[in-house]
Amino acid sequence: MLSKESQKAVQKIHRAHEKRGKEERYARYVDAVKRIKPLAKKVRTGVNGAPVKKAIRYDDTRIAIANDIEINTKERGLLQNAIKKMVPWRKGPFTLCGEQINSEWQSDLKWDRVKKACGSLQGKSILDIGCNNGYYLFHIARQNPKYLLGIDPVIPYYLQFQLLNQFYPLPNTEFKLMGVEDLHHLEKTFDVIFCMGILYHHTDPIGILKKVYNCLKPGGLIIIESQGINKEGPYFLMPQKQYLGTPGNWFIPSKEALMNMVRRSGLQYVDCFYETKLDSSEQSKSEHAPYDSLQSGLDENDSTKTVEGYPAPWRFYIKARKARIRR
Repeated sequence: MLSKESQKAVQKIHRAHEKRGKEERYARYVDAVKRIKPLAKKVRTGVNGAPVKKAIRYDDTRIAIANDIEINTKERGLLQNAIKKMVPWRKGPFTLCGEQINSEWQSDLKWDRVKKACGSLQGKSILDIGCNNGYYLFHIARQNPKYLLGIDPVIPYYLQFQLLNQFYPLPNTEFKLMGVEDLHHLEKTFDVIFCMGILYHHTDPIGILKKVYNCLKPGGLIIIESQGINKEGPYFLMPQKQYLGTPGNWFIPSKEALMNMVRRSGLQYVDCFYETKLDSSEQSKSEHAPYDSLQSGLDENDSTKTVEGYPAPWRFYIKARKARIRR
């Protein structure tokens, strides 16, 4: 758990962000969460008032929530409408009361790659930075951590999590509206930190890694996943304006550059345990994310290049530790 001082600071930051949720641009998300509450309450209490004991199932591709609970035609229409209002769903896929939520990212592929590397999470304090709609929180909570915190400052992602979580609240788990700039409130708190899909979206990735280092307890583990380029040597790609058709990509590292960056932030035992070329089987436009995705960012005549002519993206998976204090 967080210290009282950290709890107070985190709650203040969360409430400041939460106020933005009243802006008109978020009205459809807020309305969806509000309208689905009666159905979620019915699902939580189960049939004839008997509590739901196993509301979440994990199959090969989806997190399935409350699939065994029967709902009527009117309720199903309400649920379908709520899911549609929450578009775009970036992370997933989920199934909610039998309704499939087909996300842009097949996030189960990423989880399959990292779950062995992070080992058992039972009884540990865990932070997921940039947790999006909480897809990985559902997986992590399955292992009964002592405390699980997901942070993300994006209002629609927070509300997507609220929609899902009210059907079956995750134990020992919180989602707070916070960004990487707020990590100094969480120093020496976590046994394991997930920092996946974050670094290349920021102008100071080493600064972020140093903050993450300070958030770890001695001996703590970090799992990093990053977009990168398949190039020998310690190099970064700095796009002139955009990469894959979007402006939010800054430093795109080679594997060696990423590992060096992790080392220079103070972390030790740095290991790249997985790497792969990113393709449309992992990221693509979908029914519930009907906007431009990976394919639109690649050269239609040469998939080894982006539309800007840069090398096509790879994904690198790194694990590292903070050194233990020696006495």
